[in-house]
Amino acid sequence: MALVQVSGATTKQVALSTSYLGAGNEIEITGGSYVELWIDDAAIAFTISFKVPGQTAIATKQLTAGDSWNFHKGRGTVLLVDAKSASGTPNLNVQVM
Repeated sequence: MALVQVSGATTKQVALSTSYLGAGNEIEITGGSYVELWIDDAAIAFTISFKVPGQTAIATKQLTAGDSWNFHKGRGTVLLVDAKSASGTPNLNVQVM
């Protein structure tokens, strides 16, 4: 897999596993100012890690099944998002506005 680039208002899906996507395979968000992340299987918990390129990653606690993670980011800020599921192979939905 390769870096998934998301720029501007859009929604993309990225397949997850029980391991992080890993360096070079993250989701790179370059556009928008509002981001929402959730998986398409409401019965599976998941964890998200994010960072600004060149900085240390910050991981969320494991999100409960059915939860979403949303936040505002500065326009022009590049953000790398990494994620993993607690089980199975759900898709992570990435919505940028």
